[in-house]
Amino acid sequence: MQLGIVNIDLKTILIGIGIIFFICGGCYVKKLQADLATAQQNMQGQNALAKDLQAQIIIKDNKIMEKQRDIDGLVVYKEKYVASEAKLSISIKENEELKKKIPGYIAEQAKLGSDLAAIQEKMKHAKTPEEYAKLQAEAKAVQDKFAEIQRKLDEAYDQLQHLNVTVQSWGFTLRLGGGIAFSDVLRPEIDLKFLFVDRFSLIAGLALNINDIKDLNGFLACTYHVDGIPLPILSDMHNLEIGLGPSYNFMRNNVGLMLVLRENF
Repeated sequence: MQLGIVNIDLKTILIGIGIIFFICGGCYVKKLQADLATAQQNMQGQNALAKDLQAQIIIKDNKIMEKQRDIDGLVVYKEKYVASEAKLSISIKENEELKKKIPGYIAEQAKLGSDLAAIQEKMKHAKTPEEYAKLQAEAKAVQDKFAEIQRKLDEAYDQLQHLNVTVQSWGFTLRLGGGIAFSDVLRPEIDLKFLFVDRFSLIAGLALNINDIKDLNGFLACTYHVDGIPLPILSDMHNLEIGLGPSYNFMRNNVGLMLVLRENF
């Protein structure tokens, strides 16, 4: 279809529209799958993390899966996508709320220890079995309270440090790549990725007609990692991207659409 200098192949338009709808549907399904996985993991509660672990991080297939106990001891599960160009940082932060409680627990234990020592001293001078039994019951109550404070103190120390995982989901980059492109004919292409946002990227490249080296296209395209499309054959292709964007043919001096299938080098 020729409109002045604009030359757009009808097949390219139809395929491009199909790709856009397919990617939008894939994004929606992926979000539902991630929400379902998070809900299922959170429902497992304590079983989602070994008893001797406070936190666990698993990085697999461009995903980071985080399990961490909260202040109530429940296991919270989070799942994030990590783009190939993304930066991942893991830091440990102190829980300020628990940190403020620890001195109070220690002071309370000191007071209970003093109370227990005073009761034990009275027990040495008890004049009747009834008085001794009463003091013994008081000592038992203080010991139980001391043990409860110690349990809270141990939990506070266990949960004092909180694991914080940060994923840079967008940014600028300079990443070479290549693959095949289609406008009027199939062409090998080489490109440079300069911006990424989650699974999406912007690339600029050149596509050459191998049958005529003068037939050269420059293009700008928005690409999408195909592992975000909910098909088993595509879910494992973590480096493959599909894209669509405007192109310019230097030989014919016209503008069109370019479909791109590429990978990072």
